[in-house]
Amino acid sequence: IAVAVDPDLTYLKVKYGEEYLIVARERAVAALGEGYDVVEEMKGSDLDGLEYVPPFDFVKPEGKAYVVTTADFVTAEDGTGLVHTAPAFGEDDYNLGRDKGFAFVNPVQDDGTFDETAGPYKGEFVIDANQAIIKDLEARGILLKAETVVHTYPFCWRCDAPLIYYAHPSWYIKTTAFKDEMIELNKSIDWHPKEFGYNRFGQWLENNVDWALSRERYWGTPLNVWICEACDKQSSVGSIAELEERAVGIEGEIDLHKPWIDGVMLKCSECGGTMKRTPEVIDCWFDTGGMPYAQYHWPFENQDLFEGQFPAEFICEGIDQTRGWFYSLVAISTFMSHQPSFKNVMVSELVVDDTGQKMSKSRGNVVDSWAVMARTGADPLRWYLYAASPIWLPKRFSEDQVVEVARKLLGTLRNVHSFFTLYANIDCFDPRLDGIAVEKRTIMDKWLISRMNSLVALVDEELGNYEITRAARAIQYFVIEELSNWYVRRSRRRYWRKDMDDDKRAAYATLYEVLVSLSKRVAPFLPFVSDEIYRHLVLPVDEDAPESVHLAFYPESESALIDIDLEKAMGAVVKCVSLVRAARNRTKIKVKQPLSGVRLSLGEKVNPDVFASLVEHLKEEINVKQVKLEDGLHEYVTYEVLPRFDLLGPRLGDGVKALADKLKSLDTSAVLDLEKGASIKVEIAGEEVEIGADEVNVRRTEKEGVAFESDGVNAVVLDLNVTPELLAEGYAREIVSKIQNLRKQSGFDVTDKIRIYLSGGEQTGNALARYADHIKSETLAESLATELPDEKQATELIIGDEKASIVLEKI
Repeated sequence: IAVAVDPDLTYLKVKYGEEYLIVARERAVAALGEGYDVVEEMKGSDLDGLEYVPPFDFVKPEGKAYVVTTADFVTAEDGTGLVHTAPAFGEDDYNLGRDKGFAFVNPVQDDGTFDETAGPYKGEFVIDANQAIIKDLEARGILLKAETVVHTYPFCWRCDAPLIYYAHPSWYIKTTAFKDEMIELNKSIDWHPKEFGYNRFGQWLENNVDWALSRERYWGTPLNVWICEACDKQSSVGSIAELEERAVGIEGEIDLHKPWIDGVMLKCSECGGTMKRTPEVIDCWFDTGGMPYAQYHWPFENQDLFEGQFPAEFICEGIDQTRGWFYSLVAISTFMSHQPSFKNVMVSELVVDDTGQKMSKSRGNVVDSWAVMARTGADPLRWYLYAASPIWLPKRFSEDQVVEVARKLLGTLRNVHSFFTLYANIDCFDPRLDGIAVEKRTIMDKWLISRMNSLVALVDEELGNYEITRAARAIQYFVIEELSNWYVRRSRRRYWRKDMDDDKRAAYATLYEVLVSLSKRVAPFLPFVSDEIYRHLVLPVDEDAPESVHLAFYPESESALIDIDLEKAMGAVVKCVSLVRAARNRTKIKVKQPLSGVRLSLGEKVNPDVFASLVEHLKEEINVKQVKLEDGLHEYVTYEVLPRFDLLGPRLGDGVKALADKLKSLDTSAVLDLEKGASIKVEIAGEEVEIGADEVNVRRTEKEGVAFESDGVNAVVLDLNVTPELLAEGYAREIVSKIQNLRKQSGFDVTDKIRIYLSGGEQTGNALARYADHIKSETLAESLATELPDEKQATELIIGDEKASIVLEKI
C-alpha cells in the first residue's frame, strides 16, 4: 500500500544498467554491488508523497495508496532502506497506515489462503505462494534480488503450523483509562523479587494499551454482548437472571455455552428489533483475572466471605505471567475494587537443563519429575528447588545435585536421628521419665537449645518475608554444621557412658527435643522425612500427640531459652577451630597430634566469661594444651605486598615503580584489607590511586615455630613445637582411631568388649607405655598386650611414621 523511508537518511538516485533506481546511500553497495552511477542525492523527506507503480495491480485498494511516506522504523542496517508497507500486516505498518490514512487491504482469509482479490494466487496458502510470486516478478523484469533471510518465526504450539499475523477487528476493554491507577496500585504490592514488580511489570503497565478482549474460537466464555440487527444498538448482559428475563422465546434455564448461547435472542429496547449475540468468546486471561470474584460467585452471593478473603495474602506464578495472570488480576481488580487482588507475590523463573537451555520436548531435554522422584525421593527434589537458589532466578536442574542434597542434608538428618535412636534404645531413654531441666544441663546443651530457638525465629522471619531459600539454607547449616558436625560429634562420649547420670540424661533430652522441634520446623520443606522422624520419636511416648507432624502446631521460638552471648562465643570458638585446622593442614600436622598451645585474636567482641567457659571444648577440639586470648597477633607474621606489573603497568605506566615503594611501607590494616579482597587508596605523585586486591600479591612470612591463620576478622597463631611427651600422646590418639576403625570393619557392636595385641616401632611402644589405660578406656578393651598371639592373623597398620601389627579379639 505504501513505501516507507527514513526522513533523515540520504538516498541516491542511481543509473543501474538501463534503469534508474532509488536506494539508501548506506545500502547501495550491499544491494547493487559496484555497478551503478550516482545521478542525484536526496533526503528521505524529499521523497515523501512521491507516487509509484505497485508490483501487482489485481488488488484494488479503496483510498490513499501507492505513495512514499516517512516512518521512524526504517533503518539502513539491511535491505535497501525502503520498506514495502502493508497496514493489515504488522503493528508498525498498521500504526503507520492509521496515522497516514492509507487504505486497509487484507486479501488473506482466516484459513491462511488468499481470497479472490489476489488474482492468480487465489486459494493458495500465503507461504506456499512465495516461490511463484518471486518467479512472477523475475519474469516481468522487476525483481532486483531474491534472498533467504533467517529469523525467528511463530508456530502453533499444538500442531507446529506457521502462524500468520494480521490486523483483525476486535472488542476492547479501555484499560488505558485505568493506566495511572494501575501503576499507583502496583506500588502497594510486595513483589518478590522487587525489581520484577517495579521494573518489568511496572514498565508493562507504563506501556499499557487497551485490552483486546475477544477471540474467534469455539471454546471459551461467550462474549456477553448482543447487537440489534436493525439499529446496531449494543447491550452487555450482566447476569444469568438478566439474560433469562430479557431472552425472547426461551423458557427455563439457559445453557451459557456455545453453540446453545448463540441461539438466545434479546429484544432491542431502542427499536424493538432482534438482538443477536456477537459470535466471539472472551480472552481466557480475562477468566483468570476474574478468579478472585468468580470463586465466590460475587457479587451475586457470599459478599461477607468475599470481603473476608479479598485481597489474597499471597500468590505465586512464573515469570511468563507478566502479560498474563499478573496483569489480568491487577487490571480487573482495579476496575472492580480499585485495589490489587493480592498483597504479596513470588515470581518463579524457569527451571532449565544443566547447560542453561530451556527445557523443550523438541530438544529432548525435558526432565521427568516422576522419574527423578522415583530415583531420589520427593523430599530431595523439593529441597533442591528451595535451597539451590531463590525461585526468581533461573535454576539449572541437575539430578546429580539432587542426589547430593539427599546425601548431605537428608543423609545427615537421618544419621543424627539414627544415632539418637540407637543409643536411646540401648539405654531405654524415655523423655517422660528421663527429662531434666534446661538450666541443669551442660553449656553445650544450652547452646544447642538456644541455636534451635534462634533458628525457629529466623525461619519464621524469612518465611514471613517470602525468603524461602534463606530459610532453607539456615536450616541446612544448622543440621549439618551445628547439630551434626559440632554438637553430636562433641557430645558422643556422653552417650557412650555406662551409667545413666544427669549429664547423659541431659544429652538425650536435648537431642530428643531438638529433633522433635526440627521435624516440625522442616515439615513444610521435607514433608515425608519430617513425618517419619516425628512419628518415630513422638507417637510412642505421647498418646495424645497429633498422629502426623502436619497436624501438629508449627514450633514457636522461646526467647527465654535464647542466649545471644553464648551463641556469639560458641560461634567464635567454631571459627577459631576452622582456622587452626587450616593451619594444621598447611603445615601437615594431624589433628590427632597434640600441640602445646594457640593464641587467639577475636575480631567480634564476645563475653569473656562465656568464652572462658568454652575453652575446654576448644582445647579438646583442636588438640592443644593451652589457649591464650590476645588483642593482636600480627607480630608473629610479616607481610610483603608486590604490585602485579602485568595489570598495573598499562594503567600506571612509570608510576608503578613508585607504587612498589609505597606498598613496602603499608600499615598492617591496609594489608589486611587487601587480604580480605578490599581495595586500598595510595598517593602517587600527588594523585590518589585506587589499587584492587587482585592487582597485588600479598606474601606472608610467619616467625619460626608458629603457623598464622586469619579470616580477615579473627586470627590464630599455633605453636608447632612437638615435645616427646606430645609426640607420644599423638601416637596414642592415632592408635585409638585405628582400633575404632578396625572394630567397625570387624563388625563388632558398639558395646562389645575386646582384647588388643599391638606391636610396633619405638614411638608406638612409647605411646603404649604412657597411655595404655587411656587406649583401653577409649576402645572398650579389657587388656592390651605388645606381643602378638601366634594363632591369630595380624592386620598391618601405619601409625604415624611407623609400621605396626595388630590383632583384636572380641570377648
